Amino acid sequence: ENDSGWVELKIEYKARGGEKYFIIGNFALSDEVDTLYKSNTKYGFPGPRNYAYYYLDEVSIYRCNDTLPPPPPIPPEQQVNLPNAFSPNGDGENDLFRVLGADSVAEMELRVFNRWGQQVFYTKQKEQGWDGTFKGQPAPTGVYAYTLVATLTNGEVITKKGNVTLKR
Repeated sequence: ENDSGWVELKIEYKARGGEKYFIIGNFALSDEVDTLYKSNTKYGFPGPRNYAYYYLDEVSIYRCNDTLPPPPPIPPEQQVNLPNAFSPNGDGENDLFRVLGADSVAEMELRVFNRWGQQVFYTKQKEQGWDGTFKGQPAPTGVYAYTLVATLTNGEVITKKGNVTLKR
């Protein structure tokens, strides 16, 4: 807000093509939206009521295109995930419980526990996953808890805790 009471609004308008005019707000007492045809346009609501002035300076949509900027990169900590279920049945799909997005991981420790709190799997190898066995035998179908502590390639340390369902 400046000395005159104006509040500056920063608006980025990305045209999709074919637009001739910039449309902003409701500039009348009705529910209609007015189109502003020139720069340096002001509009005040008449009469003693709550009103606002809108001021638009030098809006140009000449040579706009319909391309959007690329999405922002996903932070490394959001790239690291673990599935909530797996089925080690040998069909080649979801046979291992392992870290997804391991390219963002420099070091890690993954632990899996059964419902009694007994550790049934442990690894520091990001390429290694749990195959659903415990002491060489198939672990029973059920819900298991996991804890992942990982140091990311950017140096950040993250901890993820959750449950995974083993389905046979």
